[in-house]
Amino acid sequence: MRILHIIYDDIDNPWLGGGGATRTLEIYSRIARQGHDVTVLCGNYRGAPQQHVRQGITYRHIGSKRSYVLSRITFALLSPFLIKRGGYDIVIEDVSPFSPIGVPLWNRRVPSVASVQNLSGRHALRKYGPPGLIPGLVEGPLLSLFRNFVAVSPGIARELRSMHGKRANVRVIPNSAALAFVRGESETELAGDKSYILFLGRIDIYQKGLDILLDAFSTVAAQLPDVRLVIAGGGTEQQVTKLTSLVAKSVYKDRIELPGQVDQEEAARLMRSALMLAMPSRYEAWPLTAIEAGAVGLPVVGFDILGVRDAAPPFPVGHGRLVAQGDLSALVEQITKVATEPKMRQEMAVKGRSWAARFSWDTLADEQLAFYEELVQSERSKRNTERQT
Repeated sequence: MRILHIIYDDIDNPWLGGGGATRTLEIYSRIARQGHDVTVLCGNYRGAPQQHVRQGITYRHIGSKRSYVLSRITFALLSPFLIKRGGYDIVIEDVSPFSPIGVPLWNRRVPSVASVQNLSGRHALRKYGPPGLIPGLVEGPLLSLFRNFVAVSPGIARELRSMHGKRANVRVIPNSAALAFVRGESETELAGDKSYILFLGRIDIYQKGLDILLDAFSTVAAQLPDVRLVIAGGGTEQQVTKLTSLVAKSVYKDRIELPGQVDQEEAARLMRSALMLAMPSRYEAWPLTAIEAGAVGLPVVGFDILGVRDAAPPFPVGHGRLVAQGDLSALVEQITKVATEPKMRQEMAVKGRSWAARFSWDTLADEQLAFYEELVQSERSKRNTERQT
Protein backbone atom coordinates (compact mmCIF):
# COMPACT_ATOMS: atom_id res chain seq x y z
CA MET A 1 0.00 0.00 0.00
CA ARG A 2 1.21 3.50 -0.86
CA ILE A 3 0.51 5.94 1.97
CA LEU A 4 0.84 9.74 1.98
CA HIS A 5 0.68 11.40 5.39
CA ILE A 6 0.62 15.20 5.54
CA ILE A 7 1.74 16.88 8.75
CA TYR A 8 3.45 20.22 9.15
CA ASP A 9 5.58 19.09 12.11
CA ASP A 10 8.71 16.94 12.12
CA ILE A 11 10.80 15.68 15.05
CA ASP A 12 13.71 17.92 14.01
CA ASN A 13 11.59 21.02 13.43
CA PRO A 14 13.12 23.64 15.77
CA TRP A 15 9.82 25.54 15.99
CA LEU A 16 7.71 22.55 17.06
CA GLY A 17 9.03 18.97 17.23
CA GLY A 18 5.92 17.93 19.17
CA GLY A 19 4.06 14.73 20.00
CA GLY A 20 2.38 14.54 16.58
CA ALA A 21 5.77 14.34 14.89
CA THR A 22 6.90 11.62 17.28
CA ARG A 23 3.70 9.67 16.72
CA THR A 24 4.15 9.91 12.95
CA LEU A 25 7.63 8.44 13.14
CA GLU A 26 6.71 5.69 15.61
CA ILE A 27 3.59 4.54 13.73
CA TYR A 28 4.88 4.75 10.17
CA SER A 29 8.32 3.29 10.80
CA ARG A 30 6.50 0.13 11.89
CA ILE A 31 4.12 0.23 8.92
CA ALA A 32 7.09 0.72 6.58
CA ARG A 33 8.82 -2.34 8.08
CA GLN A 34 5.82 -4.39 6.96
CA GLY A 35 6.63 -3.49 3.35
CA HIS A 36 4.37 -0.51 2.78
CA ASP A 37 5.52 2.61 0.91
CA VAL A 38 5.15 5.60 3.25
CA THR A 39 5.75 9.25 2.37
CA VAL A 40 5.43 12.01 4.96
CA LEU A 41 4.96 15.51 3.59
CA CYS A 42 6.00 18.13 6.16
CA GLY A 43 7.03 21.75 6.54
CA ASN A 44 10.42 23.25 5.87
CA TYR A 45 12.94 24.77 8.27
CA ARG A 46 16.59 25.77 8.24
CA GLY A 47 18.84 22.75 7.72
CA ALA A 48 16.05 20.45 6.53
CA PRO A 49 16.90 18.38 3.45
CA GLN A 50 14.45 18.47 0.56
CA GLN A 51 13.95 14.73 0.86
CA HIS A 52 15.43 11.99 3.05
CA VAL A 53 14.62 8.55 4.42
CA ARG A 54 14.22 8.08 8.15
CA GLN A 55 13.53 4.59 9.51
CA GLY A 56 12.05 3.47 6.20
CA ILE A 57 9.84 6.56 5.77
CA THR A 58 10.41 9.04 2.94
CA TYR A 59 10.18 12.58 4.34
CA ARG A 60 9.63 15.48 1.94
CA HIS A 61 10.00 19.04 3.22
CA ILE A 62 8.20 21.78 1.32
CA GLY A 63 7.74 25.52 1.72
CA SER A 64 9.84 28.38 2.99
CA LYS A 65 12.60 28.11 5.59
CA ARG A 66 12.73 31.80 6.42
CA SER A 67 10.36 31.96 9.39
CA TYR A 68 7.84 29.83 11.26
CA VAL A 69 4.81 31.76 9.98
CA LEU A 70 6.02 31.76 6.37
CA SER A 71 6.91 28.08 6.66
CA ARG A 72 3.36 27.27 7.82
CA ILE A 73 1.69 29.35 5.10
CA THR A 74 3.78 28.04 2.20
CA PHE A 75 3.41 24.45 3.40
CA ALA A 76 -0.38 24.80 3.27
CA LEU A 77 -0.27 26.48 -0.17
CA LEU A 78 2.06 23.93 -1.80
CA SER A 79 0.63 20.71 -0.36
CA PRO A 80 -2.44 20.56 -2.68
CA PHE A 81 -0.22 20.43 -5.79
CA LEU A 82 1.52 17.31 -4.50
CA ILE A 83 -1.75 15.73 -3.38
CA LYS A 84 -3.26 16.19 -6.84
CA ARG A 85 -0.32 14.38 -8.47
CA GLY A 86 -1.68 11.20 -6.96
CA GLY A 87 0.13 7.88 -6.91
CA TYR A 88 -1.12 6.91 -3.43
CA ASP A 89 -3.72 4.46 -2.15
CA ILE A 90 -4.70 6.59 0.83
CA VAL A 91 -3.98 10.16 1.99
CA ILE A 92 -3.97 11.25 5.64
CA GLU A 93 -3.93 14.83 6.88
CA ASP A 94 -2.84 15.75 10.40
CA VAL A 95 -5.49 18.43 10.65
CA SER A 96 -4.39 21.83 11.93
CA PRO A 97 -6.33 25.10 11.51
CA PHE A 98 -2.95 26.89 11.50
CA SER A 99 -1.94 25.24 8.21
CA PRO A 100 -5.24 24.00 6.71
CA ILE A 101 -5.05 21.85 3.59
CA GLY A 102 -8.36 19.99 3.24
CA VAL A 103 -7.24 16.81 1.49
CA PRO A 104 -10.76 15.85 0.25
CA LEU A 105 -10.86 19.07 -1.79
CA TRP A 106 -7.81 17.97 -3.80
CA ASN A 107 -8.20 14.19 -3.75
CA ARG A 108 -11.34 12.34 -4.81
CA ARG A 109 -9.79 9.16 -6.16
CA VAL A 110 -8.64 7.47 -2.95
CA PRO A 111 -9.77 7.46 0.72
CA SER A 112 -8.75 10.39 2.90
CA VAL A 113 -8.41 10.43 6.68
CA ALA A 114 -8.20 13.26 9.19
CA SER A 115 -5.70 12.50 11.95
CA VAL A 116 -6.82 14.66 14.86
CA GLN A 117 -4.10 15.36 17.42
CA ASN A 118 -5.94 18.29 18.95
CA LEU A 119 -8.96 20.55 18.71
CA SER A 120 -7.41 23.96 19.16
CA GLY A 121 -9.46 26.31 17.02
CA ARG A 122 -11.67 27.50 19.87
CA HIS A 123 -8.56 28.68 21.74
CA ALA A 124 -6.95 30.45 18.78
CA LEU A 125 -8.50 33.87 19.45
CA ARG A 126 -7.53 33.83 23.14
CA LYS A 127 -4.06 32.58 22.27
CA TYR A 128 -3.18 34.89 19.38
CA GLY A 129 -5.69 37.73 19.61
CA PRO A 130 -7.20 38.97 16.31
CA PRO A 131 -4.78 36.89 14.14
CA GLY A 132 -6.29 33.79 15.76
CA LEU A 133 -9.76 34.55 14.44
CA ILE A 134 -9.17 32.77 11.12
CA PRO A 135 -7.86 29.48 12.60
CA GLY A 136 -10.78 29.54 15.02
CA LEU A 137 -13.23 29.82 12.16
CA VAL A 138 -11.44 27.34 9.90
CA GLU A 139 -11.24 24.26 12.13
CA GLY A 140 -14.92 23.23 12.02
CA PRO A 141 -15.37 23.54 8.22
CA LEU A 142 -11.99 21.87 7.67
CA LEU A 143 -12.97 18.82 9.71
CA SER A 144 -16.39 18.69 8.04
CA LEU A 145 -14.69 17.80 4.74
CA PHE A 146 -13.73 14.38 6.14
CA ARG A 147 -15.70 11.24 6.88
CA ASN A 148 -12.85 9.12 8.30
CA PHE A 149 -10.95 10.10 11.44
CA VAL A 150 -8.13 8.84 13.65
CA ALA A 151 -8.56 10.35 17.11
CA VAL A 152 -5.78 10.10 19.65
CA SER A 153 -8.09 9.95 22.66
CA PRO A 154 -11.64 8.94 23.60
CA GLY A 155 -12.33 12.58 24.47
CA ILE A 156 -11.39 13.79 20.99
CA ALA A 157 -13.48 10.97 19.48
CA ARG A 158 -16.52 12.10 21.45
CA GLU A 159 -16.01 15.66 20.26
CA LEU A 160 -15.77 14.54 16.62
CA ARG A 161 -18.91 12.39 16.88
CA SER A 162 -20.73 15.29 18.51
CA MET A 163 -19.69 17.56 15.65
CA HIS A 164 -20.37 15.19 12.75
CA GLY A 165 -22.90 12.65 14.01
CA LYS A 166 -23.29 9.13 12.66
CA ARG A 167 -21.50 9.89 9.41
CA ALA A 168 -18.18 10.17 11.27
CA ASN A 169 -16.12 6.99 10.99
CA VAL A 170 -13.84 7.46 14.01
CA ARG A 171 -11.10 5.15 15.28
CA VAL A 172 -9.42 5.87 18.60
CA ILE A 173 -5.71 5.09 18.32
CA PRO A 174 -3.76 6.79 21.14
CA ASN A 175 -0.06 7.37 21.69
CA SER A 176 2.44 5.21 23.53
CA ALA A 177 5.83 5.70 25.17
CA ALA A 178 9.18 5.03 23.55
CA LEU A 179 11.58 2.39 24.83
CA ALA A 180 13.69 5.03 26.61
CA PHE A 181 10.78 5.64 28.99
CA VAL A 182 9.75 2.01 29.41
CA ARG A 183 13.13 0.73 30.56
CA GLY A 184 13.22 -0.11 34.25
CA GLU A 185 15.00 2.14 36.72
CA SER A 186 17.97 1.07 38.78
CA GLU A 187 17.70 1.07 42.55
CA THR A 188 19.94 4.15 42.58
CA GLU A 189 17.55 6.03 40.32
CA LEU A 190 14.54 4.98 42.32
CA ALA A 191 16.11 6.25 45.53
CA GLY A 192 17.67 9.32 43.90
CA ASP A 193 17.37 12.88 45.09
CA LYS A 194 14.07 13.99 43.56
CA SER A 195 14.09 17.72 44.10
CA TYR A 196 12.36 19.36 41.17
CA ILE A 197 9.03 19.77 39.45
CA LEU A 198 9.30 19.07 35.73
CA PHE A 199 7.57 20.52 32.73
CA LEU A 200 8.51 18.72 29.51
CA GLY A 201 7.08 19.60 26.13
CA ARG A 202 6.73 22.27 23.49
CA ILE A 203 7.24 25.79 24.78
CA ASP A 204 3.82 27.26 24.16
CA ILE A 205 2.88 29.68 26.94
CA TYR A 206 -0.86 29.68 26.33
CA GLN A 207 -1.63 26.06 25.45
CA LYS A 208 0.71 24.49 28.00
CA GLY A 209 -0.23 26.95 30.75
CA LEU A 210 3.37 27.90 31.50
CA ASP A 211 2.24 31.26 32.87
CA ILE A 212 -0.01 29.37 35.28
CA LEU A 213 2.84 27.03 36.23
CA LEU A 214 5.13 29.95 37.07
CA ASP A 215 2.42 31.50 39.24
CA ALA A 216 1.88 28.19 41.03
CA PHE A 217 5.61 27.70 41.56
CA SER A 218 5.90 31.10 43.24
CA THR A 219 3.57 29.85 45.96
CA VAL A 220 5.07 26.35 46.14
CA ALA A 221 8.63 27.70 46.28
CA ALA A 222 7.77 29.86 49.27
CA GLN A 223 6.55 26.79 51.14
CA LEU A 224 9.19 24.31 49.94
CA PRO A 225 12.60 26.02 49.84
CA ASP A 226 14.44 22.99 48.45
CA VAL A 227 12.19 22.40 45.44
CA ARG A 228 13.20 23.61 41.97
CA LEU A 229 11.33 23.94 38.67
CA VAL A 230 12.75 22.60 35.40
CA ILE A 231 11.02 23.66 32.17
CA ALA A 232 12.44 21.62 29.28
CA GLY A 233 11.48 21.82 25.62
CA GLY A 234 11.86 23.78 22.43
CA GLY A 235 9.61 26.24 20.64
CA THR A 236 9.55 29.27 18.41
CA GLU A 237 11.99 32.07 19.16
CA GLN A 238 9.07 34.28 20.19
CA GLN A 239 7.73 31.76 22.70
CA VAL A 240 11.13 30.96 24.17
CA THR A 241 11.89 34.68 24.55
CA LYS A 242 8.56 35.27 26.24
CA LEU A 243 9.16 32.38 28.66
CA THR A 244 12.65 33.64 29.48
CA SER A 245 11.18 37.06 30.23
CA LEU A 246 8.52 35.58 32.53
CA VAL A 247 11.14 33.56 34.40
CA ALA A 248 13.36 36.64 34.80
CA LYS A 249 10.49 38.42 36.58
CA SER A 250 10.01 35.61 39.09
CA VAL A 251 11.15 36.14 42.67
CA TYR A 252 12.41 32.54 42.52
CA LYS A 253 14.18 32.77 39.15
CA ASP A 254 17.35 31.27 40.65
CA ARG A 255 15.42 28.05 41.26
CA ILE A 256 14.03 27.79 37.72
CA GLU A 257 16.03 26.02 35.01
CA LEU A 258 15.48 26.16 31.24
CA PRO A 259 17.61 23.43 29.63
CA GLY A 260 15.96 23.93 26.22
CA GLN A 261 15.05 21.15 23.81
CA VAL A 262 16.22 17.70 24.95
CA ASP A 263 16.49 14.37 23.17
CA GLN A 264 14.55 11.28 24.15
CA GLU A 265 17.21 9.83 26.43
CA GLU A 266 17.63 13.11 28.32
CA ALA A 267 13.85 13.51 28.56
CA ALA A 268 13.59 10.07 30.18
CA ARG A 269 16.44 10.91 32.56
CA LEU A 270 14.75 14.16 33.58
CA MET A 271 11.52 12.30 34.27
CA ARG A 272 13.21 9.65 36.39
CA SER A 273 14.76 12.27 38.63
CA ALA A 274 11.68 14.50 39.00
CA LEU A 275 9.09 14.73 41.73
CA MET A 276 6.24 15.05 39.24
CA LEU A 277 5.32 16.17 35.74
CA ALA A 278 3.41 19.47 35.82
CA MET A 279 0.72 19.77 33.13
CA PRO A 280 -1.45 22.88 33.68
CA SER A 281 -2.48 22.92 30.00
CA ARG A 282 -5.46 24.89 28.78
CA TYR A 283 -6.19 22.26 26.09
CA GLU A 284 -4.74 18.91 25.02
CA ALA A 285 -5.76 15.78 23.11
CA TRP A 286 -3.53 12.95 24.33
CA PRO A 287 -0.30 14.53 25.59
CA LEU A 288 2.52 12.15 24.80
CA THR A 289 4.53 13.26 27.83
CA ALA A 290 1.70 12.16 30.14
CA ILE A 291 1.85 8.56 28.95
CA GLU A 292 5.67 8.69 29.00
CA ALA A 293 5.46 9.86 32.60
CA GLY A 294 3.26 6.87 33.36
CA ALA A 295 5.80 4.50 31.81
CA VAL A 296 8.55 6.03 33.96
CA GLY A 297 6.38 5.98 37.08
CA LEU A 298 6.11 9.75 37.41
CA PRO A 299 2.96 11.40 38.82
CA VAL A 300 1.21 13.97 36.61
CA VAL A 301 -0.28 17.05 38.30
CA GLY A 302 -2.45 19.31 36.20
CA PHE A 303 -5.91 20.34 35.14
CA ASP A 304 -8.77 17.89 34.63
CA ILE A 305 -9.34 18.54 30.94
CA LEU A 306 -10.09 16.46 27.87
CA GLY A 307 -6.93 14.63 26.82
CA VAL A 308 -5.03 14.90 30.09
CA ARG A 309 -7.60 12.81 31.95
CA ASP A 310 -7.39 10.26 29.08
CA ALA A 311 -3.59 9.97 29.12
CA ALA A 312 -3.14 10.33 32.90
CA PRO A 313 -6.34 9.11 34.61
CA PRO A 314 -6.89 10.43 38.12
CA PHE A 315 -5.38 8.36 40.93
CA PRO A 316 -6.11 5.63 41.99
CA VAL A 317 -7.01 4.50 38.45
CA GLY A 318 -3.90 6.10 37.00
CA HIS A 319 -1.06 8.46 37.82
CA GLY A 320 -2.86 11.81 37.63
CA ARG A 321 -3.68 14.31 40.38
CA LEU A 322 -6.02 16.57 38.44
CA VAL A 323 -7.95 19.65 39.56
CA ALA A 324 -10.62 21.84 38.02
CA GLN A 325 -9.28 23.91 35.14
CA GLY A 326 -8.08 27.34 36.23
CA ASP A 327 -8.15 26.56 39.97
CA LEU A 328 -4.69 27.82 40.89
CA SER A 329 -5.01 27.21 44.62
CA ALA A 330 -6.07 23.60 44.05
CA LEU A 331 -3.16 23.14 41.66
CA VAL A 332 -0.71 24.48 44.26
CA GLU A 333 -2.23 22.19 46.87
CA GLN A 334 -1.76 19.08 44.72
CA ILE A 335 1.78 20.03 43.69
CA THR A 336 2.69 20.50 47.35
CA LYS A 337 0.99 17.27 48.36
CA VAL A 338 2.76 15.15 45.74
CA ALA A 339 6.11 16.84 46.44
CA THR A 340 5.95 16.12 50.18
CA GLU A 341 4.42 12.63 50.25
CA PRO A 342 6.88 10.01 48.93
CA LYS A 343 4.54 7.13 49.74
CA MET A 344 1.86 8.67 47.52
CA ARG A 345 4.38 9.10 44.72
CA GLN A 346 5.34 5.43 44.99
CA GLU A 347 1.69 4.35 44.81
CA MET A 348 1.11 6.61 41.82
CA ALA A 349 4.23 5.22 40.13
CA VAL A 350 2.78 1.71 40.29
CA LYS A 351 -0.53 2.89 38.84
CA GLY A 352 1.23 4.87 36.10
CA ARG A 353 3.35 1.97 34.94
CA SER A 354 0.33 -0.33 34.91
CA TRP A 355 -1.66 2.21 32.89
CA ALA A 356 1.11 2.91 30.36
CA ALA A 357 1.73 -0.81 29.83
CA ARG A 358 -1.66 -1.04 28.09
CA PHE A 359 -0.28 0.84 25.09
CA SER A 360 2.47 -0.19 22.69
CA TRP A 361 3.52 1.40 19.42
CA ASP A 362 3.56 -2.02 17.73
CA THR A 363 -0.08 -2.66 18.55
CA LEU A 364 -1.14 0.90 17.74
CA ALA A 365 0.63 0.78 14.35
CA ASP A 366 -1.17 -2.49 13.53
CA GLU A 367 -4.52 -0.90 14.44
CA GLN A 368 -3.84 2.14 12.26
CA LEU A 369 -2.71 0.01 9.33
CA ALA A 370 -5.80 -2.20 9.66
CA PHE A 371 -8.00 0.90 9.51
CA TYR A 372 -6.25 2.10 6.36
CA GLU A 373 -6.51 -1.31 4.69
CA GLU A 374 -10.22 -1.46 5.51
CA LEU A 375 -10.79 1.96 3.90
CA VAL A 376 -8.72 1.15 0.81
CA GLN A 377 -10.46 -2.20 0.30
CA SER A 378 -13.87 -0.60 0.74
CA GLU A 379 -13.04 2.07 -1.85
CA ARG A 380 -11.78 -0.53 -4.33
CA SER A 381 -14.91 -2.64 -3.89
CA LYS A 382 -17.06 0.44 -4.41
CA ARG A 383 -15.29 1.34 -7.65
CA ASN A 384 -15.47 -2.24 -8.95
CA THR A 385 -19.21 -2.25 -8.31
CA GLU A 386 -19.59 1.08 -10.12
CA ARG A 387 -17.69 -0.25 -13.16
CA GLN A 388 -19.83 -3.38 -13.30
CA THR A 389 -23.05 -1.38 -13.26
